[in-house]
Amino acid sequence: MLWAILLVLVATLRIGATYGTLSRTTDEQAHIACGMEYLDFARYSYETQHPPLTRIMVAWLPHLNGAHSWGERTMWTEGPTILHRSSSYLATLTFARMGNLPFFWIACAVVYLWAKRYFDRQTAVIAVALFSFTPVVLGHAGVATTDMGLTAFCTASLLATLMLLERPSLRMGAVWGLMIGLAISSKFSFLPFYPASLFFGLILFWVVRRPAIGEAWTVLRSILLPALLGSVVAFFVVWAVYRFSFGPSPLTGSASVPFPELFDGIGQVMHHNDIGHTAYLFGQTSPAGFWYYYPAALLFKLPLGFLGLLGLGLVMAWRMKSVPVAILVGFSLGIFAVGAASRINIGIRHVLPLITFFAIIAAVGVRNTLEWQPNRTRIVVVLLAWMGLSSLWVHPDYLAYFNELALGHPEKILIDSDLDWGQDYDRAAERLRELNARVVAFSPSNFISEDAVKFPPLANLDPLRPMPGWNLVSITKWKSGRYGLHDDEPSWIDATEPTERVGRGMLLFYFPEK
Repeated sequence: MLWAILLVLVATLRIGATYGTLSRTTDEQAHIACGMEYLDFARYSYETQHPPLTRIMVAWLPHLNGAHSWGERTMWTEGPTILHRSSSYLATLTFARMGNLPFFWIACAVVYLWAKRYFDRQTAVIAVALFSFTPVVLGHAGVATTDMGLTAFCTASLLATLMLLERPSLRMGAVWGLMIGLAISSKFSFLPFYPASLFFGLILFWVVRRPAIGEAWTVLRSILLPALLGSVVAFFVVWAVYRFSFGPSPLTGSASVPFPELFDGIGQVMHHNDIGHTAYLFGQTSPAGFWYYYPAALLFKLPLGFLGLLGLGLVMAWRMKSVPVAILVGFSLGIFAVGAASRINIGIRHVLPLITFFAIIAAVGVRNTLEWQPNRTRIVVVLLAWMGLSSLWVHPDYLAYFNELALGHPEKILIDSDLDWGQDYDRAAERLRELNARVVAFSPSNFISEDAVKFPPLANLDPLRPMPGWNLVSITKWKSGRYGLHDDEPSWIDATEPTERVGRGMLLFYFPEK
């Protein structure tokens, strides 16, 4: 346990060390605005597509520090107003990001408890090490968004489900209901993730374990009353998070229901998925996403050392017919299945719970190799060292980490929150000041344009003709087609090597003045 706590402490320090370097990302301002509205006005109306729990957490510390709502019309204007009108922009953003840390700690605790329960303490410590050293985990634990909350409570809910099935009791039923309620209150993607994970987990359990029909029936009867109690607990947890609101919602028509904002939010998510969201993968864009988006993203966004250990764990578990690993694989397949059906492909963060399962499976591979196949110890040591060095080397750019398969050009694979989420604005402005740039051609994102005051005087970036002097390009804006070019219009951006890359997500070009 002590080693696991030390690993979490080291990861926390690494996360905190990014706060002063990375600019606010595109979505952080919106989440802060929604959470602050909840705290200041006891309402939740800016946007209901995300539940309130994680947003409350990221707004709570800034609120205690004196930040407050300003009543702007949208969350996209309210968020920047809260940040820029607070006593300290950096302190407010830092406090908001600190509100996400408890979810990271909970996720680490669940990884430890899961691995310890079904394997042993050594495996649990290794699993925490792998999880807490994964760059994408550190990256999303360090920003004021909703994905780490989902990771913590989705994993906790599935662990509680296994424990309820193994030892049914009213107490365990209440714990299960609490985890379900917190997961629903964190992010709506839990709603399809949970049943899909249970479905595939049950299939693989059945394949490996081959239980008798009578055994399954006995278990179902024994959990009926605890599950009923847990459902009541989950209902009231969600309702409490929504301040026991009651009224009609667009999804229920004129009928008044508890937590109408939840039903409204689910309707918004369903509509968002129906219309799709422009996705980018391997240089192509699609308004409806790609069914293989998340497997491809994981292949390039996870350290190769981690992937090697994951493969080792899967091979060894297959040979040993491990039921606990089979269930973890089944849960992973459930999330992959939901991801394949989703038309919203804008970042690996949407399937972040997968990494909790992967870390445990990889830890099983490490532990079993060291114990049963000592002749392969060197392979394990090399993979662990490779992962550790990859994680340390990329600091503080955990969000934009890509492994060696990207060949130094991650913009050819993924963009958005996987590469350029606006986190490099401050570094770009600082670099331009170091270069004594008098003016820079740059068209900032609409969502972060307020931060443009930190830059030298700006001129509009022309994608057809570069301005003499310095030109700054946002990779996401460029690759997603937001510079307004038609498909048949060539851009100098595509044909020119950048003078330098700022952070990982912005490209700086210099053209001598004639």
